[in-house]
Amino acid sequence: MDAGLAVTSKAVAVVELGMTRRQVRRLLGNPNQLMNDRRYRRLYSRSGLVLGGWRRGRSEAWLYVDVPQAGRLTFVHFDRGRVAKVFTQRSAEGDSGDRERA
Repeated sequence: MDAGLAVTSKAVAVVELGMTRRQVRRLLGNPNQLMNDRRYRRLYSRSGLVLGGWRRGRSEAWLYVDVPQAGRLTFVHFDRGRVAKVFTQRSAEGDSGDRERA
């Protein structure tokens, strides 16, 4: 994440479907991880965090750790360079505190 950029719940809530990568980066800063469809599936398919609608070579996910607060993970799924889904959950697997927009 960019130095000095405090990402709040409000900033995450402002991320809208259809936004560009540049718009998301302005709101949330640089992601902790960038993942293409193959890497994302390899890392997260066993955890139940599989995002639907992946298109080979056209989809990627950005992972923000401790965003919007400590202990939370926020995934921003892009399809063809535009936000297709935003998913926030607690770091612990299987937690019921999930929030998703699609």
